[in-house]
Amino acid sequence: MPVVQKNIGVEDLDGRNALYWHEIYKACGVDVFRFVTTVLRNTKILEYCNTGHIVAHRQNALYKNWLENFELVIQQKYEPLQGHYCIEQSIFAAPVAQLKLNVKSLGVAYNVPARHFQKIVNPEFKLSHFSEITTLHYHKYFSIPEVVNPLKGEMLKRLHGAQLNKMVKDSGVLEKISWSDNIKRKLTLKMDILKQRFRSNKL
Repeated sequence: MPVVQKNIGVEDLDGRNALYWHEIYKACGVDVFRFVTTVLRNTKILEYCNTGHIVAHRQNALYKNWLENFELVIQQKYEPLQGHYCIEQSIFAAPVAQLKLNVKSLGVAYNVPARHFQKIVNPEFKLSHFSEITTLHYHKYFSIPEVVNPLKGEMLKRLHGAQLNKMVKDSGVLEKISWSDNIKRKLTLKMDILKQRFRSNKL
């Protein structure tokens, strides 16, 4: 399906991050510009899809082209203004356009964003109830707030919801995510301190 939010995407080829898209399209030999609408706000942007759940025919050589384009873009050090953020998804758009593939969504019930499923505006992907979901894209949702299962209430409404909640708790996934995020925050803080010291010494 298309990306949930615009993020590094562009609504036209003149705005923020337009240079990045021009660079990767030129590097990958793409001369066709196609558009999609985002899942959450129904915003029209240059074709840019979520790459978490993909089914493709081998004869299309999609994965081969995706890897080659990814390596090319990384070597050329092209990146959006946000840095190395969603690069793999944006580069996926290049071979799709390059090969003129017809991308279809697996369905509204697949790869649903846990954090946003009740706020979806795009009518093509709008759900009326949690029970309609087949696969859930939770991303960092379980770590907001820390060590709390934000889907516990919704899961309890399901037939095996209590068992699912118990599995989430027993697996320690919440604690692991919380621990991982704490480590990332500490590393980010250390990097910020080092950058400030470097700038001070340089001055």
